[in-house]
Amino acid sequence: MSDPTPPVVKSKGLYQEFKDFIVSGDLMSFAVAFIMAALIKDLIASFIDNIFNGILGLFLGNKCATDEETGKQVCKTFSDLQWRTINYGAFLNSVVTFAATALVVFLIIKAYRKATGRGLAQDGPSTNDLLTDIRDELRSGRQG
Repeated sequence: MSDPTPPVVKSKGLYQEFKDFIVSGDLMSFAVAFIMAALIKDLIASFIDNIFNGILGLFLGNKCATDEETGKQVCKTFSDLQWRTINYGAFLNSVVTFAATALVVFLIIKAYRKATGRGLAQDGPSTNDLLTDIRDELRSGRQG
């Protein structure tokens, strides 16, 4: 006779589960992607604010409109809006910040790979491997 009680499944502790979650390659990949996306967003915003708008202001020149209350012609220049200046120093600062932060992230990931012995996201089986496994399962199901 077999024992009617089900086998006891030993669960991991909360600490071990949290540790596995933190050191998983998927979480590290997500963190790197998040950091790099924020850096690229800041770099693009700096380019638009400091370079592109300045170049655009050089071509657009003055903008004139008629004041409805007085009926007089009012001209505002884009230089009033600081569009005629090309702030290459501020953009260069953003480029240096991007490069330095990307280098630090690279060094952290390199140390992580060395410490854990694996890359960021672990590759799963290829499509051919999966199809081969399905074929083998189907063949074994027909024979058994």
